[in-house]
Amino acid sequence: MADQYRRKGSHVGHGLLAALLMPAAVAASGVSGRSPPPAGSASEVARQAQNAADAAAMAADAAAGPPRGTALELRLRDLATGRPVQGAGLHLRGHPGLGRTDQAGRNTWYLDDAYATGDIEVRCPATRALTGRRISKVPFSMEGKATVVTARIPLAECTEPPERSVAGTYAGYYQAGFENSRFVPCEGLPADAGFYGKRSGGAWVELDAGAFRQLRSRATGARDAERGIYVVWEGVLTGPGSYGHMGVSSYRLQVTRVLDTSATLPADCPARGQR
Repeated sequence: MADQYRRKGSHVGHGLLAALLMPAAVAASGVSGRSPPPAGSASEVARQAQNAADAAAMAADAAAGPPRGTALELRLRDLATGRPVQGAGLHLRGHPGLGRTDQAGRNTWYLDDAYATGDIEVRCPATRALTGRRISKVPFSMEGKATVVTARIPLAECTEPPERSVAGTYAGYYQAGFENSRFVPCEGLPADAGFYGKRSGGAWVELDAGAFRQLRSRATGARDAERGIYVVWEGVLTGPGSYGHMGVSSYRLQVTRVLDTSATLPADCPARGQR
């Protein structure tokens, strides 16, 4: 008998739960639970009129396109061949983000009235970084509803240098810390490091486990690196490209052995000026 009551109570409980949840489920589904108004009724006519007005407004917006009178379009071509330049980096002062030319060599900005005149910074296309070095600055002056600026750059000067790796002994200034691991060789980095226009002026350092233990064991070591130290170590220098945090460095040094460290740099090490 008790089992019978339990089964009956369970059945009643589920039925009650379903009855309680049904209005919420119906509301969540977007269905009112009431029959739709009959065709031809005032409410149905009003609903159809509103739907038609919404559709017309959406069609008008689509046809209108972007805001009129604020379009600035750059068309970029190669100086030698006249062909479109794809993948060039573009920076417009005061405008967020980095633009890039498409397959047709074009990029369009939509600007406010503050941009009456200005300059577009053009950077070389690159495959191992976001952009290469700055190659041109293109002036513009907004005219009428839309402005088209055509420019040509010497694309031959944008040839990306090959990436290579060189093992050796390197001496210079090393500084490490939060999102920072920078090494400036006394003899400087190869000249092609400037192709990508990186900000750090040094190579991004990665130490293998053995080299890190060697650095920590020295009197002037890993703890002092936050302030900057002089180091002599062995490793493989790779580049140019985009390495380290946010691609800040154009070279990477993978250190395999630490030979010497000091809290002061030799007077003949040009890296002193990189502190």
